[in-house]
Amino acid sequence: ATDPWNPLDPLWISIPSAMEDGMDALFSSFMSEVSNIKTAKMKKIEGNQGTPDEIIERVLARPYDPKQGQGSAYQILQVAPDASESEITKQYRRLSVLVHPDKCKLEKAAEAFQVIVKAYNDTKDPNYQDKYADVIIVKAYN
Repeated sequence: ATDPWNPLDPLWISIPSAMEDGMDALFSSFMSEVSNIKTAKMKKIEGNQGTPDEIIERVLARPYDPKQGQGSAYQILQVAPDASESEITKQYRRLSVLVHPDKCKLEKAAEAFQVIVKAYNDTKDPNYQDKYADVIIVKAYN
């Protein structure tokens, strides 16, 4: 017979292990739900910029290699060539948070993130800016 007051009784020993298994499953389920929850801020950013899938597809749709004359950093970042440095930085941060490989587990997120980083760095390069300064002036007169 079992003794409900004896902690060495097999009934007492089996209850904790069953509870541990249930708690592990419950915790795993909870963590899965937490990782899938999007904050209101992330939903707003996605609403304005597109989903990570859309951004990755757009960024990788055309080759980006300014030295070969392929692509524009401003197109990648979706800003005007005459955008201020702070506007460019804000847009870079909005895009990068959506496709950063640590946050976005999509297959080509790391590749798209690298293109976005390169485009952002190119916009900081004075030679790259000078190239587009001529385009801005011509466009203003046309």
